[in-house]
Amino acid sequence: MLFNFNFNSKFFTENPLWLSVFVYLAICFVLYVTKPQMFFDGKEPRQFGCYGENDTLFPFYVVALVGGIVTYFIFTFVKK
Repeated sequence: MLFNFNFNSKFFTENPLWLSVFVYLAICFVLYVTKPQMFFDGKEPRQFGCYGENDTLFPFYVVALVGGIVTYFIFTFVKK
């Protein structure tokens, strides 16, 4: 077996990066599948901006980027 993924393993506790990547991908997948009105206008992603009717200050890519960084720091500090 290439990786041992049982819960008694130290794989996730010693590598917060892997746990962060899995959680980040899961959150991005859920947000993309549910397509919240805050990020999407129907099936199209909203553009960044604050003047237009179909613009948003929090586009999907910005929320994904900030969420990924925050997730990594949370799992890094929880490890300690």
